[in-house]
Amino acid sequence: MFVIAASVVSSALAGGKGYFLNQAKTLDDVELDMTCSPPTRLGGTGYCGPEYCELAEKWSCTGSDKCAVCNYDVGINQQGHYFNTAKPMNYQQKLNVITSYDCKQSTLDICTRESLSKVIKANGIKAAYCNDQFLVIHTDMSAGYPMWLEDIPSPPGGGEDHDRTDQTIEGIFCQTGYESIYDEYGVYKIPLYPTPLATSDATNNLNTRSFPSGATRNAVGGHFSVAEGAGGDYGLPTRGPIGLTVTGQEIFPIYNNVGYYTPQKCEVDSCNQHIGAGGGQTHLHGDPFGAWCMYDLKNYTNADRHPPQIGWIFDGYKTYGRHIDTKNLGYDVPLDACGGHEHDDYGYHYHAQIIGSQTDGGVYNPPTPTYDDVNPQGIPYVLTTPGPWVCMKGDISLVPNYWSNWKQFEEVTSWISLKPDTTNSLCYDTTEYYVAPGLTLPIVKSFQLDGKKTEVMKSSGKPEEEVEEEVVVEESSEKESKKSSKKSESKESEEEEEEKSSSKSSKKSSKKSSKKTLRA
Repeated sequence: MFVIAASVVSSALAGGKGYFLNQAKTLDDVELDMTCSPPTRLGGTGYCGPEYCELAEKWSCTGSDKCAVCNYDVGINQQGHYFNTAKPMNYQQKLNVITSYDCKQSTLDICTRESLSKVIKANGIKAAYCNDQFLVIHTDMSAGYPMWLEDIPSPPGGGEDHDRTDQTIEGIFCQTGYESIYDEYGVYKIPLYPTPLATSDATNNLNTRSFPSGATRNAVGGHFSVAEGAGGDYGLPTRGPIGLTVTGQEIFPIYNNVGYYTPQKCEVDSCNQHIGAGGGQTHLHGDPFGAWCMYDLKNYTNADRHPPQIGWIFDGYKTYGRHIDTKNLGYDVPLDACGGHEHDDYGYHYHAQIIGSQTDGGVYNPPTPTYDDVNPQGIPYVLTTPGPWVCMKGDISLVPNYWSNWKQFEEVTSWISLKPDTTNSLCYDTTEYYVAPGLTLPIVKSFQLDGKKTEVMKSSGKPEEEVEEEVVVEESSEKESKKSSKKSESKESEEEEEEKSSSKSSKKSSKKSSKKTLRA
């Protein structure tokens, strides 16, 4: 159970005007440990975004007779996804289908049982292991901390894109909310040996090798186009995640699917999360910092220590929490435009951070007041990133089968899916891994027999447990068969019926001996 200390929230609320990021206009108004306003259930205004988002509550049609919450049930939703909200996900069944192949598991520190157990939080991540190329993570994609969806002023709608005239269910306009949640299952891979690009700007990965769909709006394998949004071209996906949190929740770019900063459009709660137009689990568009979110001040043990890891990005680099103190390790090393830096023994990595921006003006046409009435162009405000900002540092065109991350709603894979291959398989004899309580991994072990490597057993995924498997020894069977044959030959004087009886006895003896076994 997630418990929030009342003293923490009351202390935050006591800060008054200017204490929360919602109320800050520029970076000069910001303190490093500022949070978005607490949820309304805890006494705040409950959203991340400019202060004018409070007026946007008038746009939210949740509960009115003109619109409804997108309530997905068994069937096909508007993005063509099959799902079954009535049938609970069988996570062990999902793990049981993991394939194995002949490879040597990586010995990097990121792959050790100790390291994975320290980093992974909550039970959203069902399993994590390394093969020779990737850290593979199986997750139910849940947040692992509370959702505050009722506080989102203007939730995403239930259509294919953000054309709000098209977001309807049975002719009624809908917005996502708690009723839009259903079980999901994702398998994602993090490259163990990323290749950094020479540049750190929006042109990173801005090519069809990295994004085969090219510049496009809201399409798998596509990147942001200058014709959409207000920020120009970015080598970031217009649809789909760029990483995972340590709780197993998907991390999306700070931009929404048409290239605008998501908080500016008042689409996220006080933890920077929402449910997308297709329903399912929540995902992040910013920093989940706060006592009511994924991490906060209690996760910083000492002022001079490095901020905690909050996730992995799919280009192969980790993402860490924001610097909340000038004494934090690495604070004095500036972040590049991608949102990362390199210092000490950390190698390249990203950080969540607070950035300043100005509103771009309205693009939606919701119920009155119109968007432009409350969101005129040029209003300064601040927001946060989840790590990567305008780019990813790693060259994703060099990642084998980058777009073969996959996720499932029930038994059918979704739009980001390709069939699993060896990039997300287990190595034979895997010993280092993480698995959630009550679940096991189908680890295939091997041994040498007559100089030939043979698969002999599937363990429970617990290396300390000796799993015995019977292996038929053909050599023993051969010897017994020869013995019976000799006995049969010694009875040449017997009649034909007796010879047949002897032959039957020989076969029976051979069959019996073939069942003799050795313990592997």
